[in-house]
Amino acid sequence: MDIDYAIRKDEPHKITDTSIPEQILLYERWEKSNRLSVMYIKTKISAGIRGSIEQHENVRELLKAIDEQFVTSDKALASTLIMKFTSLKLTGIRGVREHIMETRDIMAQLKKLEVEMSESFLVHFILNTLPPQYGPFKISYNTHKDKWSINELMTMCVQEKGRLMMEQGESVMLVTQRKGKKGKSQAKTSFSLIYKSDCVGNGILSDGLYCIFLQNDTAHNSLHIQTGIKRCVVKEDSSTLWHRRLGHISIDRIKRLVNDGVLSTLDFTDFETCVDCIKGKQTNKSKRGATRSSTILEVIHTDICSLDMDSHGQKYFISFIDDFSRYMYLYILHNKHEALDAFKVFKAEVEKQYGKKIKIVRSDKGGEYYGRYLEDGQSPRPFSKFLQEHGIVA
Repeated sequence: MDIDYAIRKDEPHKITDTSIPEQILLYERWEKSNRLSVMYIKTKISAGIRGSIEQHENVRELLKAIDEQFVTSDKALASTLIMKFTSLKLTGIRGVREHIMETRDIMAQLKKLEVEMSESFLVHFILNTLPPQYGPFKISYNTHKDKWSINELMTMCVQEKGRLMMEQGESVMLVTQRKGKKGKSQAKTSFSLIYKSDCVGNGILSDGLYCIFLQNDTAHNSLHIQTGIKRCVVKEDSSTLWHRRLGHISIDRIKRLVNDGVLSTLDFTDFETCVDCIKGKQTNKSKRGATRSSTILEVIHTDICSLDMDSHGQKYFISFIDDFSRYMYLYILHNKHEALDAFKVFKAEVEKQYGKKIKIVRSDKGGEYYGRYLEDGQSPRPFSKFLQEHGIVA
């Protein structure tokens, strides 16, 4: 049976003594669909909104009442979208794909409101919202004879983002800063560029930018970095550095990457015993004396997890697992504050069915259960108060 049959079809004539079997079946089909549709819609509306909507037993009338409650002006919505559209601006080089997708989404909404924009206009608009780092990319497009579609623009922008990120990661340097003494004279800020313990360049801060004066050509392989009195050595051919960058993989795997050409030639003479790897392989001492529950409902484990939002707005689910039987109950929630309502339903059902009482509830002590931490401790929430009132150990 189609549950939306009553939404698509008008209500047939009611059953009378003279109704034929076909009319009776048709009305029963419509009445069942109407009843299920109304019940389904009401369960998906929050209690606060449900009270402000006029109640109807006909699903079409109920949908009409909901539509009238939340009707919006197309002109006001279009103005809001245009304002948002014109204020779009990408900062930095990351997130260019999401930026273009957001622009296309706003354009699609405006199109539904009969505000038309050509694809060529949108391409030029997106290019103008890109940051200065994409300057050469814009020039390349303007000098290109062919026009790009939105999908082609997105592909080219993502490739350009990758190129820019690689350029930013090519050089690693750090400077030492010193400011002039306080007094009537103007304070100056300068720095020195250090390579293998030798000063190869210096510069001054001018108009917010560092002007570098190199004394000779420098390689970008290894640079010493200073800030204040701290010193850090960055050596790009260090095997220890790549061991940490690649998630503490073994020395044999790093050598294979070098042999396969994935990594450039590295210096393996500085590879020392990695303390973090040793700590990661250590195991905690087994806890002795831990006992499991001996009967059902003696210990209940609970937790709240988030899930991908569905079309009806549920964002979370809460689980209750019996420690003895490992049986689990699962409830879908719109908000975390509904955890107590779900626990009340669970508690009433299992205690009635099994004739036992819940003694202990174990959780992660999260804010949805026991509240946030304040200066004087963790503030109790309704969930923790309910457990205390019913003598349940938390």
